[in-house]
Amino acid sequence: MKKYFLFLFILLNGAIYAQNYKIVILSNLSGLRTNQDYTPDSLLSAIKKAGGVNSIICLGSATKTGTFSEIDDSKKFLDSLKLDYKILFGQNEFLQGANGLLNIQKLYENQNFFFDEGKITFIGLQLNDLKDFEKGHVSINNINWLKSALPKIKNKSIILVLSTEIEKIDNFEKLIPILKDKNVVEIITPELPFNIPDGSSNENNANIPPAIFNLITLNNDTLYTYQLNPGSDPQLLEKKLMKSIKLEGIAGTVNEEHNYTEILNINTTTVSKVLHYKSNYIISDISGKITNYNPNFTTKWQYTLSGKLAASPIMVENRLVIASGDGDIIVLNPETKEEMQSIGVDCNVVSPLLAIDYKGTKELLIPKSTSSVKALVFGDARGNIYCYDMETLQELWINSDSKLPVMQEIIEADNKLVFKNCVGNIFCIDSRTGLLIWKWGFNESASDNKTGLLFNGKEIITLTTDNQAVGLDLLLGLPNWQIENTLIKDIFISPANKNNLIAVTDYFLTIFDSRSGKKIKDIKLKERNITKFLNTDIPSKQAFVLSSDNILYSVDDSYNLKKAAYIGTSSIVSFSLDSSNLYLMNIDGSFFKIPLN
Repeated sequence: MKKYFLFLFILLNGAIYAQNYKIVILSNLSGLRTNQDYTPDSLLSAIKKAGGVNSIICLGSATKTGTFSEIDDSKKFLDSLKLDYKILFGQNEFLQGANGLLNIQKLYENQNFFFDEGKITFIGLQLNDLKDFEKGHVSINNINWLKSALPKIKNKSIILVLSTEIEKIDNFEKLIPILKDKNVVEIITPELPFNIPDGSSNENNANIPPAIFNLITLNNDTLYTYQLNPGSDPQLLEKKLMKSIKLEGIAGTVNEEHNYTEILNINTTTVSKVLHYKSNYIISDISGKITNYNPNFTTKWQYTLSGKLAASPIMVENRLVIASGDGDIIVLNPETKEEMQSIGVDCNVVSPLLAIDYKGTKELLIPKSTSSVKALVFGDARGNIYCYDMETLQELWINSDSKLPVMQEIIEADNKLVFKNCVGNIFCIDSRTGLLIWKWGFNESASDNKTGLLFNGKEIITLTTDNQAVGLDLLLGLPNWQIENTLIKDIFISPANKNNLIAVTDYFLTIFDSRSGKKIKDIKLKERNITKFLNTDIPSKQAFVLSSDNILYSVDDSYNLKKAAYIGTSSIVSFSLDSSNLYLMNIDGSFFKIPLN
């Protein structure tokens, strides 16, 4: 039975004031909202038994899938408590990548926060990687915000509140030089020591109460930790004196030397690929600013959207196509930034944009003036897939089968479009009509929600939730084969040899026949901690793999690994190559090149 987690802290301080202050720290709002035993009234009752509070800090996932409606429901739940609250969201809210952040920003204020209570200042940091929802990341925006906030904090002890566990943050060391001279006395993260049922019957856990609360009381400089079962008195578990934390001992730094050259830094968050137009570079950031850079990286022009940007712009027939998070489709002349046409589609665009050759028979209300057959395909936050004529921006069809956001690239093959939604369901629709052909991942083995889709000319290949590769027949959507008993981390098919499926496991690169799933050979890895393939913006016959400590390796024709560079801790959002260099853009806006030799 699926379990949810609930973790509740009460912090009290009777420092230099006559009255105590009290703060609830509540972890996993999602489990609380879906547990029928915990309505807002029952939660308030539990808080009242603990002595009442003035404010709440929420940590961890507030939803199951991060949809806008769920995030809205979480806000209504918190508003109904009629208490001041701050919230740091968990990984579920970022299943939609950048659009998850945009959904949050539409309903809540900036998620980073700080506030004073007596001798204590609480600092809350929303640390999420918009490209890898399972990781935490200290972004350039977090650093800039923290540097501006700290001068306002004087002669205070600091309790640092983080949105994810420290061990899941890929670059926690970025915070150390900023905070090491500050009086940080405690770090609170959503670590959950108890498994708690979701309110339904559970014979195997009959002795586990519907919720367990942990109280942490802060009186002067002593922390008291209690366990509290509903309806019972708190039981003291431990107490300790509060003292400054040596941050240097919490997370080490990577001393790996790099051999890349930074050629541009836009100093803000981006999730968009770098577009090469003639000899120029077109680079976009999440705020909606698009910049065309000359070859020497001076600015040729800038264009700013009215909304945020969650999907990379694309080039279609020498036109720059942009989709804002607010649902505006805009076509620019890449030479002059002149707006050629635009349309509002009343949706939040979340999937990468795709240009296809439309072969349907839909008659357009406004006739075309050219022979272009290009159409634009994209997915929205409600799970709809849209197809628009590229020349006139008229709707050709809409498919609404997914019901949940489509985050990954959409695969086009033989008049079919195949895509995966944010919970791993796979759909195949007719690219001419938008009608559903098949779907997979409901009653069968489930697909995971982070691995992309590969196509070998016959089958759609992806990973299941138990880390096994599966090949689905393109025509029928039925599994032709499944690789069992192998814990695969990631998979890759070279455009130069689609018959070979390369898989990364703990100690091997394993080559499979992509048509049958049969193993061809294992190549034992000397390198450790290889975690995934890093795909190029334009498909390359050469494979590249990345280690957990962010060392990039190229894979030669004999499947040997050659170290290319240490690429830092930020996720890569754009990756291309020419005959002599690799070019990478990371999520914090650094664009750099790596020599191949």
